[in-house]
Amino acid sequence: MYTRRRALALGALGIGSLSGCSGAADLATGDGPIEREADPAVLADSAVDDAGYELRTQEERTLEREVSAGGETRTIIATNQVALYDKTINDIEQASLFGVISTPGFSFAGQTLNPVADWENERLLELVADQFPGLRDASETSSYAETVLGTDITVSKFDGVATFGGQEFDVYIYVASVVNEGDVVIGAGGYPQAFDSAESGNIESFFTAIEHPAEQ
Repeated sequence: MYTRRRALALGALGIGSLSGCSGAADLATGDGPIEREADPAVLADSAVDDAGYELRTQEERTLEREVSAGGETRTIIATNQVALYDKTINDIEQASLFGVISTPGFSFAGQTLNPVADWENERLLELVADQFPGLRDASETSSYAETVLGTDITVSKFDGVATFGGQEFDVYIYVASVVNEGDVVIGAGGYPQAFDSAESGNIESFFTAIEHPAEQ
């Protein structure tokens, strides 16, 4: 079930990873907080309707964190955008899920301080794991090339075990990210393996249906 805890966990992606990034020393210049707000990222309404999904949650989450660098401390304030979709299958609520997260980039002295932009999909899966309760034993089974928001990326497919609709299933989970207009946009979707023939095409189509920046 989508809960506020899960939305918060997804919304914490970018800022939660800033400490320890290689370009953090640049934060020592200037004073006062550094604020960035990501543009919303959503799925095209037509793709959602055609696949029989519903928008469950759309919200922005503002997170604040202090980062120490060069003997000084700066406050980072990031506003992330989260849109979560789901579908009921065979009376199992939220049997298939897809989330789109947009997190702002922080650029200083020509360096991007949001390391999520460079992370492999396997590491991104760890960040979005709360979208799939009880996820364990995840391993990549395949990947494919796709063009998302005009950029060529790699979408990874993982298998594992997670809880959907209060029941534990063997699952497939797809994860990918793209940098677009200064934000890192992450898509992640999954469903029980028993629904693979029906849902794989829907989840795969959602990556190309991502819209960013989306109208608010």
